[in-house]
Amino acid sequence: PGSYKKTRAGLERLVNQRKKFGGKYPLIHLTCVISLGNVMDLVTLYDYSEEIGVNVCNFVLQNPATYWHAKDYDQANHLLKKPPLIEEIDSKTLKGQLDLLLEREKTYSSQLRFSPNYITPNEIVRYYSNQSSYKDYRCYTPWTKMAFSAYGDIFSCPHYRLGSFDDENNISPWNGERSREFRERIKNEKIFPGCLGCCQSEYIGSEK
Repeated sequence: PGSYKKTRAGLERLVNQRKKFGGKYPLIHLTCVISLGNVMDLVTLYDYSEEIGVNVCNFVLQNPATYWHAKDYDQANHLLKKPPLIEEIDSKTLKGQLDLLLEREKTYSSQLRFSPNYITPNEIVRYYSNQSSYKDYRCYTPWTKMAFSAYGDIFSCPHYRLGSFDDENNISPWNGERSREFRERIKNEKIFPGCLGCCQSEYIGSEK
């Protein structure tokens, strides 16, 4: 309870401290997951971002995939499964709110962003009507990103464990066998059914 107020208070303190020291940094990136429950609040959030001086306001797709991290976890099979249907949003309502965001962007200093990268408003509407295809997306994270969990597991894709800090072969997971195998699979398949909705993918749909 009260997490929304705490988040706002913390964000505003950060902005005020930045102003106090007269610096450009840190750059502040505010992320919001689009959902049926908040579709009518998207514009209000962007207005708030502009008002307090947020650098980037990023609206991302709701991803129905389930991740969990435990020691030596393995979720690679999830990539081959079609994700659950998303809770739909009325197309006319959603398109109207996205259009309002784009109109405000013309005069706002707070940058508007949609994720996955390069996604269009029309594709966002299709996604929330369960009409999107994973084949209209591509994944490059195996070549660009690496992260680690609280348990020491290392991954590029949250589903696909590459290795662990506990491994004793002294080979970096970035160049390890599982990394090479995963990159080869991505080269061949381009993307997997379970990737639909992932914010790390890139949209390459036919409309583009």
